Amino acid sequence: MSKQLYPDSSLLVSDLVAFERQESVFVILNLILLAGLLLLHAFFSSYWGAPTRMQIVILGAGFALKVAELIWLQSLKKTPPPTALVLLTWASILLNLTLAVLLARLTDHEDSPYFVLTVVPILEASFRFHLITVLGVVSVSAFYNFVWAWQYFQRHPPLSTWASILKPTSPP
Repeated sequence: MSKQLYPDSSLLVSDLVAFERQESVFVILNLILLAGLLLLHAFFSSYWGAPTRMQIVILGAGFALKVAELIWLQSLKKTPPPTALVLLTWASILLNLTLAVLLARLTDHEDSPYFVLTVVPILEASFRFHLITVLGVVSVSAFYNFVWAWQYFQRHPPLSTWASILKPTSPP
């Protein structure tokens, strides 16, 4: 009964113009974030380290994919079928989550700026999917953040102040 009253939100795009506008906003937001993150990383290189060649390549690849999507959007003549909308949304979600994890790993810093890329998948999911799916995307994004912090501190354990306090010293 509820399926008849509330169709899947990914199917609510009423026409091509509305779809292009909505998807273009997500793509442009992604492009701004990717370019801004590269600039911020370069600007704060004394804190995060200079962006590596691999980070620049990955950011460039993500940027190029989003530009290609924007060009594809502008060339559409009719609204894609619902399955294409769902696949496009999942591809974008997975791309951003993968970029966030790869770039954070390459930064190898406990305060990676790249996890801001997990916000766009949450926004996309909230516009296209049901609440359960949105909560799943939020959970995966949060999981990536927590796992990243846990792995970082496994590789780089903080200095223990108690070990230095309790360490016996030799008599003079």
